[in-house]
Amino acid sequence: MDDLEAIFRGGESSFVEFKEEGVHPDSLAKEMAAFANTEGGTVFLGVADDGTPKGVSRPDIEEWVFHIARNNVKPALLPRFDRVEARGVTIARIAIRKDLAGPFSVAGKYYIRVGSTSRECTKEELGRLFQRSRYFYFEESPVPGSTADHIDRDRVREYFRQVYDLDVDGEEEGGFDTILRNAGILTPEGIPSVAGLVMFGKRDMSQVPPIPAVARFLPQAGVARASPERDLLSATHPSCVARLTTPGPRSMRRSSTARTSTGRRRSWSRRSRRRCSCASRGRRGSRA
Repeated sequence: MDDLEAIFRGGESSFVEFKEEGVHPDSLAKEMAAFANTEGGTVFLGVADDGTPKGVSRPDIEEWVFHIARNNVKPALLPRFDRVEARGVTIARIAIRKDLAGPFSVAGKYYIRVGSTSRECTKEELGRLFQRSRYFYFEESPVPGSTADHIDRDRVREYFRQVYDLDVDGEEEGGFDTILRNAGILTPEGIPSVAGLVMFGKRDMSQVPPIPAVARFLPQAGVARASPERDLLSATHPSCVARLTTPGPRSMRRSSTARTSTGRRRSWSRRSRRRCSCASRGRRGSRA
């Protein structure tokens, strides 16, 4: 009881939200989704905004809360629910943990907890939520400054012929764009993806920012350690990717040193630093 009184006196915060029993289902769902998308928190149902317990009276309050969590929040949430006594009335306590299965949305909108309020995500915040949930992959992200005209469509057709034995020459322009979207070469908005430009970008793309790529090579089969090597891709043809992923021509001459992820210093040599071409800026290289 003392802990509850302290919460009521402290008011709403990054981890506490008060709602009265007559709250709209989507409003309650928004608070639950925001907590799940951020660091978790607790909704006290039957408490006024000023921290005064009003109580809950509906007998099916638990079923109602879980119905909202499962149907109004996408994907469904599974909060922890219990009833507690406070100042002579019964209130409901809904605990939501931080959940990496999201991001969670309500009516197509995504929310996070910002101080004592739940706010709709900005584009950057939403991107971080998708990255955290592992539903988002860098190679699928759009490349700023690029357009569908930067994709070499002849090379795409050749790829489908060689890999899938599929002739797409007869596709009309609109239908061909659908193929590019389905293959992940274009994003749903029609912007080239990182992977699309790496594999099928035209050579003249000076207006598109470069992307650093990291290649790791094993000098012998069965060797557990790999030497990291960083190059700046500036060409996008698949032969460029082949040059990065072929260790043969990179026989060692010039010594280099880098610090590994464990903090140890590793040394290796390189005959030369090659520059190929690529398409956009990012922290990871493409996956050939």
